[in-house]
Amino acid sequence: MHIIFRRFLAYFTIIVFIIASCFFVFISFGYRYNFIKNKFEKTSVLYIKSYPRDANVLLNDKKYKKTTPTQINYLKPDVYKIQVEKEKYQKWEKQIRVRVDETVFFENTSLFFTEARLAMIEQGDFQEISISPNKEMILFYDKSNKNLNIFDIKSNNIANIEKNISELNYTLWSSDNQKILFESKNKYFVSFPYLSKNTLDLSKHLNFKIKSFSWDKFNSDILYIIDFSDNLYKFDVVNLKLENTGLKNILAVKPEGDKIFYVQKQKDQTIFTFYRKNSKDSDFIVVPYSNNYKFLEPYRDYFCLLDGNSNKMYLMDPNQKDYILKTIYNIDGVSWDLYNRILLLKNDFEIRIYDIKTQEEKTILRSSQKIDGAFWHRNNNHIFYKLNNELRVLELDDRWGRNEFLIKKDIISNNILTNRRGNIIYYITKEGLVKNTIQ
Repeated sequence: MHIIFRRFLAYFTIIVFIIASCFFVFISFGYRYNFIKNKFEKTSVLYIKSYPRDANVLLNDKKYKKTTPTQINYLKPDVYKIQVEKEKYQKWEKQIRVRVDETVFFENTSLFFTEARLAMIEQGDFQEISISPNKEMILFYDKSNKNLNIFDIKSNNIANIEKNISELNYTLWSSDNQKILFESKNKYFVSFPYLSKNTLDLSKHLNFKIKSFSWDKFNSDILYIIDFSDNLYKFDVVNLKLENTGLKNILAVKPEGDKIFYVQKQKDQTIFTFYRKNSKDSDFIVVPYSNNYKFLEPYRDYFCLLDGNSNKMYLMDPNQKDYILKTIYNIDGVSWDLYNRILLLKNDFEIRIYDIKTQEEKTILRSSQKIDGAFWHRNNNHIFYKLNNELRVLELDDRWGRNEFLIKKDIISNNILTNRRGNIIYYITKEGLVKNTIQ
């Protein structure tokens, strides 16, 4: 009897050991028993990284033991309420569905201050003018002193570039950010803020009425001009040399070194083509008839040709034979992300994005009220937009909804500049030029 009992105990111990070993092997491989489904299931992982770091993570309203960046293991398939919070910041929150054997990443979780930190850079009665192509300078007009000024966010300095300007009606930066064309009292001038050259009065060198200007993308000494008879001229602002290109009926132009891309009105059609000096090589495509074409974002690699009459835009690749990549409808403004890959599209009541790589167009926001402006956050994962004089930021990650944050109320500026990290914005208020730390 004792032998039988000992054998039974030995066998029982072995069986228990095998079962326990299998159980712990299952556990070690991330399996957990689902009592509802009555079976073992592979668990999942949630990884959260935030800016700023060291934010608290709440899972179904329970605080997790570690702060961001962190990884939460062994999650059973279920719906979870995830919150990321930090003192003095607005809360980030999503309700997510975790599936079997899934790793969910939130690597671009951004938090924004509950109360942004406002600091005055320069007091005065200023008029905002424009932002430089490299997104590092604000051009503004001092109404009291009648001066034209540049604020550079890299140096944090304000430079006076023109004095005794009684009025300012138009400005155009060169592609290298080194020259500024401006209009005052129906005269056009070129300012050289970073060169030891006097302001150039174009009226002394041009004897025709000017319809529009375009700087050469690769040579900021060259300015292209369309007159009111739609003739195209080339002017060297350093050597003061004017040349008639011989191109007529030009509606819009995009000069790029030895090539001049343009839209031309012909007898019964409108075409898009290019001109290269001393070359007969040229292709063209027919575009819908319109007298209101213009190039948006003129210094980028892809072309954004807008028909202002129909608010239809042609996204073009100059290296592709038929040029047009996509026709985009119902827009009035565009801006590229930092990598020249995703295009932000805006009209009065809608914000969309178009991804060049995936060829996907997606609606980000629709509003019953007019959207006053939209531009990229420097992290490329959020966009700013202005509505009812409120500046808001919206995340692009639309998995389980989008988080939206209020940045500033009562903001009148339409030319808002961000630093490279995107945590500081600069703009003009009624009191002067301000710096606003938002993250």
